[in-house]
Amino acid sequence: MDSEINSNSSGWIFFVKASFAIALLATGAGVIFSPTDLLVKGYMSVCALFLVSTTITLSKTMRELTGRAVCMYSSTIAFKI
Repeated sequence: MDSEINSNSSGWIFFVKASFAIALLATGAGVIFSPTDLLVKGYMSVCALFLVSTTITLSKTMRELTGRAVCMYSSTIAFKI
């Protein structure tokens, strides 16, 4: 039952990957075609890459914390039974 609730469909996985790719391409195009000098474009690119990397790190950390909390809650219930 738990595996059915926690599993993601192939459609959802495709949507997430496509959304990420489209957002990354749109941000890259916005930086490349912005009417500013190269220094500003470089700064915007580094900021966008930093935002992507910290978002991935944050989501991974939150997933691990949630998994740990569920595991601790399950073990507490198991010891009470």
